[in-house]
Amino acid sequence: MSKRVRRSLDLRFLILWIVAGIFEFPALAMMSGWPLPLPWHVGFVMHCVSAALVFLAPPPERGYFRPTRHWGESLGLISLLVPGAGWAAAGWLVLDNAKAPYDKDAYIFHDEMDDDANPTAAMGEQQTIAVAMADAHDVIPAVDALLSGSSALKRGAIETLARIQTAEAIGWIQKARSESDPEVRFYATTALTRLKHEFETAIHAAEREVFAAPSEIPPQISLQRVRYEYAVSGMLEGDASTTLLEECRKRLTPLAQRYEDAARMLFLVEKKLAPERAFAVLDRLEDFAPERRNRWVRERAELLFSLGRAHEVKTLLSAHRAELHSAGESYPEDREWRTAFLWWADD
Repeated sequence: MSKRVRRSLDLRFLILWIVAGIFEFPALAMMSGWPLPLPWHVGFVMHCVSAALVFLAPPPERGYFRPTRHWGESLGLISLLVPGAGWAAAGWLVLDNAKAPYDKDAYIFHDEMDDDANPTAAMGEQQTIAVAMADAHDVIPAVDALLSGSSALKRGAIETLARIQTAEAIGWIQKARSESDPEVRFYATTALTRLKHEFETAIHAAEREVFAAPSEIPPQISLQRVRYEYAVSGMLEGDASTTLLEECRKRLTPLAQRYEDAARMLFLVEKKLAPERAFAVLDRLEDFAPERRNRWVRERAELLFSLGRAHEVKTLLSAHRAELHSAGESYPEDREWRTAFLWWADD
């Protein structure tokens, strides 16, 4: 939440309010019975202009106060219906609250959330959220329910898998589209459509952040992160997924030379596109953060194993075990990784 600030009296408001008062004067004079050398329809038009100016007069920051709507709408309507009232109310409100604090983050318009909110920026990396959801809602029980004979259970399974949002979960939802039960096919299609919309909305929001601040690096990396997550989600066909990953590689490669976060994203992209090229990115990551040597060794070992180069895994981990002994450091804390590390490093 941004820091709340205090505003001085807005000169723009003061000018508009005075001009509105000038245009409002003929209507007030006619209502009071004062003779004026103006036809009534001219006074009415001037009154409408005054109401429009009262509507525009409040500051453009969605108000000084806590309400969630711009209160110029109400003042303009009052001024139109009751001559002089809206004009006087606008002047009193702003003059009396010239030093009132405002916080632009407090004004949230729910009908704009789909377009403006970036879940990656607001909640952290989407894949991290997906992993947390997978821990809370395991894929296996949901798949068991999806394979049952009950339409109600299958619907619940599809909803759970849609919340998990991993590639495995989405793959099972896609399989449900071939079910013989039309109700299950409908639920699966609806869930996939919603997920596709969420990914595309996140990408559009991230693109707007980059457009708004083209010189800032974090929004650029965030955009490529969302694109990567969409590419590996299983929502796209093979060619479309590859094209999106290649676009991520193109954008991240120059950034990875200077920024660790960009190098991390490029490593994930290269693991999907060309695993052999990911080793060079790992070297770059070790230059960025040599203190995280254990992490990079684990990534290198897993990458080697995925490429079928088991003998290199053993050589790598044996050498790393010797490094830890000579430095007097302990073995990895993660139990699963420590077990694999000791097994591979054992002579």
